[in-house]
Amino acid sequence: MKTSTVIGLAGLGIGVVHIALAERRHRQMRRVAVMAQHADLLRDIASDDVLASVVWPETEPEVATQYLLANRQLAFWGMGLAVGHFSASVIQDSLKAFMEPAINRGFWENARERRIRAAQTTRDHLFNVLADAAYWEHEKSSAL
Repeated sequence: MKTSTVIGLAGLGIGVVHIALAERRHRQMRRVAVMAQHADLLRDIASDDVLASVVWPETEPEVATQYLLANRQLAFWGMGLAVGHFSASVIQDSLKAFMEPAINRGFWENARERRIRAAQTTRDHLFNVLADAAYWEHEKSSAL
């Protein structure tokens, strides 16, 4: 009787772990779907100067479009980090290259606070820390 109880409890424990992992995966997949919709939205807005000027009203339409494309690139990398497709070191290297063009740094200057406030997970926060570090590293090296 004791052996069957132990086996039953072990099976129950495995079942609970399985359910918890399935729930985690479900949340992750929902997040990926939302991020994909976000990328589509950014693409659609970037293709229309009128819509781009609504999102970035204080900028020229061409700059607003470039900001939207920069945001789309960051969203892609952020999602890749969030789901474990990219490591932090890969993201760090990519962000260093991303911050080289002035337009991308301008985007980060304008969007930094909003992106930091919107961070929902530890990996979102990590991504913003990495992006900000890449920005400041470029600013520091260009000031020398």
